[in-house]
Amino acid sequence: MQPLVHIIILNWNDYKKTISCIKSLDSLKYHNFETIVIDNGSTNESIEILSQSSNIELKCNSTNLGFTGGNNGAMEEAINTGADYVWLLNNDATVEPDCLDKLVNAAENDKNIGLLSPVIYEAGTTDKIQNCGTCFDLSKLMMEETTDILISQQWQKETPYNIILWGTALLIPKHTIKSIGTLDERFFAYAEDLDYSIRSAKAGYKNITVYDAKIWHEGHTGHRKPYYYYYTNRNSLFLWKKHLGFTQYIKRAWWNIDRTNKRMADLNNQPELISACVLGCWDGLCGVGGEFNSARNVNKFIKKIFSMLS
Repeated sequence: MQPLVHIIILNWNDYKKTISCIKSLDSLKYHNFETIVIDNGSTNESIEILSQSSNIELKCNSTNLGFTGGNNGAMEEAINTGADYVWLLNNDATVEPDCLDKLVNAAENDKNIGLLSPVIYEAGTTDKIQNCGTCFDLSKLMMEETTDILISQQWQKETPYNIILWGTALLIPKHTIKSIGTLDERFFAYAEDLDYSIRSAKAGYKNITVYDAKIWHEGHTGHRKPYYYYYTNRNSLFLWKKHLGFTQYIKRAWWNIDRTNKRMADLNNQPELISACVLGCWDGLCGVGGEFNSARNVNKFIKKIFSMLS
């Protein structure tokens, strides 16, 4: 019998993408799975529309708990109710029919694997890769992504315990969750997958890309929403403080401050985005976690500090 997989999809005010993702699961050749959709505090008609889907289990959060909080409850329930694997799948992704088969087969063949991901392709293309792995070395403050399968294969062969995977379509064996727990909710969204991958590697597991497994994922062009700049600036600092020694963290913190100032220059005449950048870096330095509050403004004191550091 096939191992049981719980597929967890988060929805937040975007039921059209979620429905498209769910429909792509109908083509899966793998059959022993359950689809759990978590509505993460949507304020539109998402719950009403998604509740009409007969092939999912819909769970609803009263507020937005982020990628971390939204997934964690479902991850814990999956393991407690007999699932062998959890597949975290972004709602803006669609899957190839044999993707889950290939992921599960790879995991079943090596119990020392902590996390698995397919190759992530750009939606609307046949061969444009968004990501096929990231290599990290904490001692050198190095983290390098690649879209080149040959480079990724070399990393996976030479440094199998130094691989980071995106959370876009992350297959997690039960033993990983039992060993290292669930996602760190302080991150809320973004970089939680980097943290989880590093935690998996530190626990002695290999994280692998399964190169013949594929999904397609929407890309982004141009400027993003303010919360993106806030979370990426803040959570980078959380990540490094969590996994580096004090001296290394200070070096990385200065790098983050410099990146924030460069981002601010690139976002000229877009005060909302600039404010989100500064607040993210400031909250990261101060250790403030949780959800981004778009109503907050950058006060004069914080502005002065960043102007002195620029």
